[in-house]
Amino acid sequence: MPKRRRMLILAVATTIVAAAVAGVVYLITSAGPGGSTAEVPAQQMITAMVYRGDFVDAINAEGTVDPLIVMDVNGEVDGIVENLVIGQGSFVTAGDTLFKIRNEALESAVVDATARLSEAERTVNDTDLAYRQSQADYQNAWNVAAMGNSWATFDQTGLTNAINAAAARRSEAIAARDAANSALVAAQAALDRCNVRAPISGIVMELNVANGVSVGAGTPDLAGGTTGPLLKIGDITQMKVTTLVGEAYVPFVNPGQVATVTFPALPGITQTASVNAVSSTPSGVAADASGTASYAVEFLLAGSDPNLKPGMSALLNIVLQSASDSLIVPSKAIWQEIDEVGVTHYFVNVVAGSGELRKSEVSIVAQNNDEAAVWGEVSEGDIVRVNG
Repeated sequence: MPKRRRMLILAVATTIVAAAVAGVVYLITSAGPGGSTAEVPAQQMITAMVYRGDFVDAINAEGTVDPLIVMDVNGEVDGIVENLVIGQGSFVTAGDTLFKIRNEALESAVVDATARLSEAERTVNDTDLAYRQSQADYQNAWNVAAMGNSWATFDQTGLTNAINAAAARRSEAIAARDAANSALVAAQAALDRCNVRAPISGIVMELNVANGVSVGAGTPDLAGGTTGPLLKIGDITQMKVTTLVGEAYVPFVNPGQVATVTFPALPGITQTASVNAVSSTPSGVAADASGTASYAVEFLLAGSDPNLKPGMSALLNIVLQSASDSLIVPSKAIWQEIDEVGVTHYFVNVVAGSGELRKSEVSIVAQNNDEAAVWGEVSEGDIVRVNG
């Protein structure tokens, strides 16, 4: 299991405390909290040198690669699956027909609607001919009356009523034809829902159907009495890594924070990832070295690599805190005092050239259990006492 990085440099002074305290062999004066002094046997002193460097507090964790966007695909109608030509792992393009669900009722509805539309179109043709004939009859009667100057025999009212009646029948037929056409369009749209299409481009991550299988609309019952999608498609153009971070570290993990990611199956490939989301509820045991309650953290990979596959293992180095070009001391070298107004001050004991300990105030820039980046009354190369 990967462990948290440790960068502590310790030196144990036995009878002489490095070169800085040459000549101090038996006793050394210590300034501690409250300004008190005490004599400590030199062989018990543990010291460390203040050094300048980049403070990096990071943890290692294991995760799994998955597409950021995964969509469930289900049918909209009941029926029997047919024309399934894809398999798990197949790449599909948005809009591709993945398979068809055979529904005889919807197929029959299209056949019936087509027949009704054909009949309605014939009725329109018939009523249109009748309307034109009524107009022709009117015109012929008018011509005869005009030629013989026999207007008394010209039934203008009757002929006009005949035209109006024929026009009404034709209008009714046209309305019926339009209604039949709308019914056919609706039946065809319903039948088109039998074609299950890819909502996004990506790879088929899960496939729970086969040709000849009966499925229902929505989320169907699958084998074994469980429910789930007919298939899942993942968009592999944007991948993520999900890991579990222990409760001690998760307060330091925030959106936008970066991590370096490697992949055991792809040696030599390293990518940068940033925190996309941090769960607010625990998810089990941490994937880092802490072994405590954990929280799911989702990282977005900065780039896409064609060799990355969903489900691959990933190793993350997550930077929790950092401070560049800082003075670094062991965390155990720092102690604190609270003044009369309640303000906390932090100090280290610097080993002076004479062997005495100088109480030096510092400010903490970043700190973990092992080390702290500080500034204040210390300098690079100073020797500080670690054990009290």
